[in-house]
Amino acid sequence: MADLFEIGKSGVQSYRRALGVTGQNIANANTEGYNRRDAQLAEVSATQGDILSVSDQAGLGVRVENIRRAFDDLIVSKTNTANSSFENARAANEKLQSIERIVLPGDYSISSYLQNFFDGLNAVHQAPTDLGARQLVIEYGELLADGVVSLANGLANLKNELRTEASSVAEMVNVTVSGLLDVQKKLISSGGSGAASNSLLDQRDLLIQELSGYVGISTLYGERGAVNISLGPNNGKEKLLDLFDTQQLVIDDTKSELGYALLKGSAVSATTQVTNGYLAGLSKASDAIDETLKQLDHLTQKLIQDFNDIHRNGLTLNEDQGRDLFSVGTHDIFIEPNNTQKFDVFVSNGKLNVTRELVYVEKSASFVDISSGDTFDLLNNQITIDQGVLKFSDLPNDGDTIYLQPSDNISKSLKFLIEHPQDIAASSSFEINKNLDNVGAGSLSATKNPAKNSTNLVEISDIFNNDLNPVTAQSFRSNVTASTIPPDVNEIEFLITEKQASARFVLSESEIALLPSKTLSFDGVDFTLSGENQANWNNLEELVDGLNEGSIRGSDNVSLSELGLIASTNGSVLSFTQKRSETQQFVAVELGGVTAKFSSPTSSEGKVYVFSRDGRQIAGSALSDTQIQEFISSKNGFFEDAEYRADYLNTNFLGSSVKANGVGLSYQFTLPASGNRSSNISQSYFSESGISSSLNRQGFDIWIGETTTDAAKQVISIDPGLMATDVQNSIDAVLSKFGILASVNNKVKASLSSGLQYPSTVNFGLKNKDGTYSDINVSLLSNDLTELVNKINLVSGKTGVVAQMSNASSAFTLEHVSGDEIVFSDFEINGLVANENEFLYLEKLSSDGAIIQDASVRLYSGKSLRVSGGVDLHSSSRFAASIAPYASQEIPELTDARASKHSTFITENLSSAGDTSSVNFDFASDLFSDSTNDFAASAYVADAKIAFEINATVIEADIAKLSDKSSRGIATDIVKQYRSSKEINLLTEIEFSGAALNLKEAIEFEFEGQKYTVSVELPNGDVSRLAEAEIIGDENFAQRFNTSLLPQENGYTLVIGALDGVPTAEIMHFSNLNASASVTQKLTGPEAEIIISGTSPTEEEFTDLDEFRANFATTTRATASDFGLELYDLKGDYIETRSSLTSSVKSHIKLQNLPAEELIVLFDNASTSNFSVKHSSSSILEPENRDLIVKSIDSELGIVEILDAATRQSLATRVMDVDGRFSALGFDFELGGTTVTGDEFEVQHTAGGDANSDNLLNLLALSDYNKETGSGEFNQIFKQMVTDLGMEVKSSQITRDAADNAKQSILELKDEFSGVNLDTEAANLMEQQQAYQALARVLSTARDLLNTLMEVI
Repeated sequence: MADLFEIGKSGVQSYRRALGVTGQNIANANTEGYNRRDAQLAEVSATQGDILSVSDQAGLGVRVENIRRAFDDLIVSKTNTANSSFENARAANEKLQSIERIVLPGDYSISSYLQNFFDGLNAVHQAPTDLGARQLVIEYGELLADGVVSLANGLANLKNELRTEASSVAEMVNVTVSGLLDVQKKLISSGGSGAASNSLLDQRDLLIQELSGYVGISTLYGERGAVNISLGPNNGKEKLLDLFDTQQLVIDDTKSELGYALLKGSAVSATTQVTNGYLAGLSKASDAIDETLKQLDHLTQKLIQDFNDIHRNGLTLNEDQGRDLFSVGTHDIFIEPNNTQKFDVFVSNGKLNVTRELVYVEKSASFVDISSGDTFDLLNNQITIDQGVLKFSDLPNDGDTIYLQPSDNISKSLKFLIEHPQDIAASSSFEINKNLDNVGAGSLSATKNPAKNSTNLVEISDIFNNDLNPVTAQSFRSNVTASTIPPDVNEIEFLITEKQASARFVLSESEIALLPSKTLSFDGVDFTLSGENQANWNNLEELVDGLNEGSIRGSDNVSLSELGLIASTNGSVLSFTQKRSETQQFVAVELGGVTAKFSSPTSSEGKVYVFSRDGRQIAGSALSDTQIQEFISSKNGFFEDAEYRADYLNTNFLGSSVKANGVGLSYQFTLPASGNRSSNISQSYFSESGISSSLNRQGFDIWIGETTTDAAKQVISIDPGLMATDVQNSIDAVLSKFGILASVNNKVKASLSSGLQYPSTVNFGLKNKDGTYSDINVSLLSNDLTELVNKINLVSGKTGVVAQMSNASSAFTLEHVSGDEIVFSDFEINGLVANENEFLYLEKLSSDGAIIQDASVRLYSGKSLRVSGGVDLHSSSRFAASIAPYASQEIPELTDARASKHSTFITENLSSAGDTSSVNFDFASDLFSDSTNDFAASAYVADAKIAFEINATVIEADIAKLSDKSSRGIATDIVKQYRSSKEINLLTEIEFSGAALNLKEAIEFEFEGQKYTVSVELPNGDVSRLAEAEIIGDENFAQRFNTSLLPQENGYTLVIGALDGVPTAEIMHFSNLNASASVTQKLTGPEAEIIISGTSPTEEEFTDLDEFRANFATTTRATASDFGLELYDLKGDYIETRSSLTSSVKSHIKLQNLPAEELIVLFDNASTSNFSVKHSSSSILEPENRDLIVKSIDSELGIVEILDAATRQSLATRVMDVDGRFSALGFDFELGGTTVTGDEFEVQHTAGGDANSDNLLNLLALSDYNKETGSGEFNQIFKQMVTDLGMEVKSSQITRDAADNAKQSILELKDEFSGVNLDTEAANLMEQQQAYQALARVLSTARDLLNTLMEVI
């Protein structure tokens, strides 16, 4: 009976609770976040008593085991994801629509403003002088600028609003996470069971769903209701809630884009996991704004570039050059509000492109960049910084700060600059004229298009220090390195130096302290660093000074400098550098038992080349074919259609000047202008028959190659009959582009036969330039031909032939100034009858005056003679050449061009006959001096030695060791050695005697072609006071002679000795001397001496003197001048000089007056050498209004050449397209009609014209996008911007609709699974009510049974 009661009781209680659960479900059917509950019932089984009892198989009733929530974490996760996706799409769609409304506000968009502006320009085009129409253009321009600014500001403001909204949403995320943390704590403390827990779980899931709308999350459910929440999908490491640990989501303020970061305590870390939810949608919209602003900035830049480039090329009504129409600011300037001085800052010109924090330092009157340490001097209240100039309204105080930052939205500052109608540059600034000599009927049209693609190369100033100090020079890793010279640089210098071997020790303070006890050793040459005779030192700096100055010396008292070494230090590093020219090259250096090896740099092969971007070489040596292929390419900054030309190499390209010095040589090949290849050399230059025609009777071909081992690459055919200047022009037309230039000359040395008796008469005709003849008639009394030379020069204007006396008056040179042939007609000496002993002896001379071997002829009476000249081919690079028969296609064996006699550091000027020479030495002292770098502990040891040869006498000069490195200083050293080379000395004694000596004896004499003055002043004429006497000579005297006074019995002797020696064995010739004085001159040679008594030699002494000179002396005299070395041959013979230079300075190139255009610099073999660059800029760039000539070079192939009209120098070569179009030098050209090779058109800049509106046509052309030139692209950019934005809005709407559908679907699934269905709950209620009633009946039945039992009992 008890079991029945228990069953009924438990059933009633359980179903009462089940009814309560069902009622709760029905009551919360519309409660947000409520999950349906189910009462889970379980049987209460019977228990077994003792071991003899049998278990009750019926059981003891029912119980409520659990109140279960309807929850599926997979469905919930998909619901949250769908919610995030929808909110993401919704936010993006709404904000993108806002962007679209800003970009396309209605009737007036950027496109409308542009159209209005073009309409205004068209009105001015129709009436160029109408100020009203011009004013309308200004108004439309301002509206266009305001429209762009309004759009930029609108987008920027919307971006700021999105950022503010995102900050608010992020704060809502943090509040929601905080609420979740509170719920989580309650769940954990409640044990995660019971009704209270189910309610908390509903609250938790509702908060998670709300959070998923803000930001995409992933959840991981744990025990007792705990949940971990991570940003982004896949439960990443960036957790918002990790049990009881939380992080806050904040805006990432470190970047301008809308991004997010996690904040925990004070630590902030950027996150990229905000990929879904409302915040992700805001980020997407913000990115769209950034992209739209970027496109708008691009539009603005193109608008400014296109309009300004064209407008600047026009002329205003006042005939001024047009200026910019539009401008923008490229930077933001912020002034620190806490500054002690109030001032404004603005940019006067240029642009700033670097973020800087600048602090004013009053002591140095400069601003210092806190980050980089860069210093900018404040001058006249302005500083030059980066590419701009900052002006200050007032002088800052010490510590005042400003901040510079490149602008990320330049469109917001667009301005229309023209204020006055007359300033609109409507007129074209140029006109095109057809050459009147043109054969074809073609016409040329052009529009200015100055926009040039960037080289994308680093500017020269960003690579090098602005100095020529070899010790701070730059080297490169790559073999070929390209850079640019910007247009504002008007002067630049390049220095190439060799890399020198060095060794170094890194020393600690304790090691430095022990150095005085150490020995420094260079392969057995030991330097004790302290002790007797060694200078004291206290640190490395003083030790280095002692070593370099020679106060600390090595074994055999040798100095570091004498070993070719230099030391340097920075206080902790001791290094040594050695010059390469020393015979002894040290391998290593030992310091106190520690060895450091010298580095082994490669041979210096570095070169510098300077070009225009069209391929015109300005400086450097001419390129080989291989180099042309390698260098002239767009990757090195050249235009795509650039063509290599070396026509103006190292000369005066567009008015620039180039001075190029180096150890390298130039090269020359000489050939007869006649082209005669006869083995009889004389026949190549002289012809006694057919003088009416040129020696070039058959024509010839010239073949050129790079070396004798290479195949010939160029052939030039010289037509028969061409004269020398025509030959030169023919060669230059082909070879100048390769850096090979031709020069012509015609020199001949003339002398009369030694058997000629005097007096004699000489008569002949000399051909004039017009083909007639000038008569030369002269009577000669001796072999002095001065009168004949004068007669020839009297008619030089007609003949073109100039005569010059040789140093020996018995010979002279004839030279045709144009290099053309010299023609003698009807030559006579003492009549027409020829005499074998009477003739004019002619020797052909090379261009420098040397006699060409076997090229001579005798011109007798009754004969005529034609003398042909020579052609010299010159190049800065090696080449080979030869000649062949005319048009034979016979390729001859090539001969290498001969190297020049001197490097380009040395310049020699020879007289026409080569018997007088002036040699200049251009070794700038600052480039050939030692230098050290105390910061890097490195050094450069100057190394320059020259072996100079004068007529086979070799003199070696160590230029680096000379205190005076000027041309005079070097010449002085060479002259001193040259004079002593023959070991001939002159000692002159002048004896003064008598009862009464003069108080002053004045002496004047001539020696070696120069006059000298010296005087002896004897006090009171008293010989006893000879010690008080003064010898006073002029400045030149003191430099050439030493003197002394010797007492004699009745007077004294003045002794004058020629310093260094007298290689020419010349003696003094006195012009002013006391008649009572006696003179003795003694010449002493290596094996003989000669004494000459008296002021002039006797005939016997003359004979002895000639013999002495023939045996021991040279005929070439050497002196020094400000120009340099002066050489003079006494006999009129050719002076043969040459030199070889060993130098650590390999090249020094200086360019001045550079054209205002971007130039290319190439460094070749750049890893083998060190390079230094020094440059200066012009504050005012010359306008590029260069008049041009467009010339058809090959009308069949469409090749045109653009020349500078002023100089006719080639600036660019182009190949036209099929429509006759090509671009060059800031112009877009179109050549129409029929042109013929040689036709020319001049592009000439004009002074303007009021009624001319041609420039507006170019502006109006911008209304259409030109795909080929890129002009008018801003229209295309705006269309693309609108299209892209429209597509993005459309795409976002589709995404939003899809996300909404997906969300609704998953919500329906969730409601089906965990929501309350009233029909189901009503059925459950009826079922549970029936069960409850049945169980009540069970209890009633049990009671009735119990009552019956009690009654029975």
